[in-house]
Amino acid sequence: MSVQREQEEKEIGEIRRFLIQRFVLVLFLAGILEYGIMVLINQLLFPFMQHYFLLDAFRGNPLSSMQMFLLILLWLFEIVLLQIGSVLSTAAQAVLAQFVRNLGSFFVSTVPGLKEAPSLGHMDVRMRLHFLVFLLVIAVLTLAPYILAVAWYSWITVKEIRKLEKRRDERKKEYEKRRNLMFSDIAHDLRTPITTIAGYAKALADGMVADPKKQQEYLEAIQAKSARMNELIQLLFEYAKLESDGFALERKTLDLPELLRENAAFMYSDIEEARMELAVEIPEAPCRIYADELQMSRTIINLLNNAVRHNPPGTKILLSMKEEDGRVLVTVADTGEKIPLELEEHLFEPFSMGDHSRSSSGGSGLGLSIAHKIMEMHGWKLGFTAVIPGYTKAFYIEIL
Repeated sequence: MSVQREQEEKEIGEIRRFLIQRFVLVLFLAGILEYGIMVLINQLLFPFMQHYFLLDAFRGNPLSSMQMFLLILLWLFEIVLLQIGSVLSTAAQAVLAQFVRNLGSFFVSTVPGLKEAPSLGHMDVRMRLHFLVFLLVIAVLTLAPYILAVAWYSWITVKEIRKLEKRRDERKKEYEKRRNLMFSDIAHDLRTPITTIAGYAKALADGMVADPKKQQEYLEAIQAKSARMNELIQLLFEYAKLESDGFALERKTLDLPELLRENAAFMYSDIEEARMELAVEIPEAPCRIYADELQMSRTIINLLNNAVRHNPPGTKILLSMKEEDGRVLVTVADTGEKIPLELEEHLFEPFSMGDHSRSSSGGSGLGLSIAHKIMEMHGWKLGFTAVIPGYTKAFYIEIL
C-alpha cells in the first residue's frame, strides 16, 4: 500500500473517531437539555395549563405530570373527532369515540375523587385555539434538543469534511507541484546524456573521428551515458512502483547483521575503486527483524552508494548497527563533504540535490527518496544527522 493511501486512510480513521466522539457528546448535551425542558414543562407549563383550562373543580386538585399528559391526550382525540368526524364513516367514528371514552375512564381512575373526565365541550373556539397553541409550544420544546443536536452535529460534520477536503487539495497541489518539478528534472537529467550520445554518434557516423583511440573514447562515452540513462530510468521505475496501490512488501524474518554484511560485501569493490575506506561495525550476535529482504537491501545499498558518489577519494565510510532501548539503529556515516543546511530539509524529496550537484556528481536524487519510502512502508524511520563523533554526516535507520 502506498504512503499516500496510508495517509488518507489514517485521516479517514481520525475523522471517524472525531465524529463518533462528537456524536456521543451531542447526544449527552441533548439529553441534558431535554431533561431541563421536561422539568420546565412539568413544573411550569403543565400547572399553568391546568389552571387555565380546567374547570373550577380541578383548580384545587393538582394533577401530576402523567395525569396532565393523559388529559392532553384525551383532549387531542376529542379534537380529532370534532375536526374529522364528517370524513370518517359512522363505524369509524363509533370506534374512535369508544376509545376516547375508555381513555377518559382510565383518566378518571387516576384522579382521586373525580367522577367524570373533563371534556373540551365547555371550551369555546378561542380556548380550543389556545389549547392547540400550548400543544404546539410543548411539541417545539420537546423536539428542540434533537433539532439543535442535529443542526450542531451537521455543522461539525460539514466543517470537518471541509477541513479534510482542504488538506487533500493542498496535498494534491503540492503533489502536482513536486511531480511537475520531477518531470522537469527528469528531462534535465536525460537531456545531457542524450545530447552527448547524439553528438558522439553523429561524429562517428559522419567519419569526423579518424583516430581509432578517439573512436574508442567516443564509444566508451556513449556506453557510459547509455548506462547512466538506464540507471535513471530504473530508479524512476522503482520510485513509481513504490507509489502504486498494487505494491506490497514481502516481509519475512531476517537476520539483520547478516543482511548488512552481505550488502557491505556487495558494495566493497565499488568503494575500493572509488579509493575510499569502508569500516564495518556489526555485532556477531543475530538480530531478527520482520522486513522485506529485497527492499531492505535496496535501502542499505542506496545509502552506501550515495556516500560513494557524493564524496571525494579518501573518504571513510562507516556501516554500523547497534541495539539500544528496545530499538535497532543502523547507521551509514562518512567523513566526506558536509551537506548545506538549506538542503537538509529536502534530502528525501525526489531530485532534491539541485541541478549543479546532479550534473557534477552523477547522482539523481532519487535514491534517498526511494530509501525513505521503503522505510516508511515498513513503519520505520530514515533520518539524517550532522552530529556524529568522527564523521561529518550520517544517515540512520531507526527500527522499532
